[in-house]
Amino acid sequence: MTDSGLELYARYKERAKQFSNVLFVGRLAEYRYYDMDAVIAKALTVFKNKISVQ
Repeated sequence: MTDSGLELYARYKERAKQFSNVLFVGRLAEYRYYDMDAVIAKALTVFKNKISVQ
């Protein structure tokens, strides 16, 4: 990722902190490329760790 891309990602990440009731996951949330199987695995992990009642 370029320096300008990292800077933009840092700005997005900081702004996302304003939304305490929203979880950003996946390609756009992490500002990087993922294969779809990795995106689904990440979403399931976030659900398991942050959302589901254990």
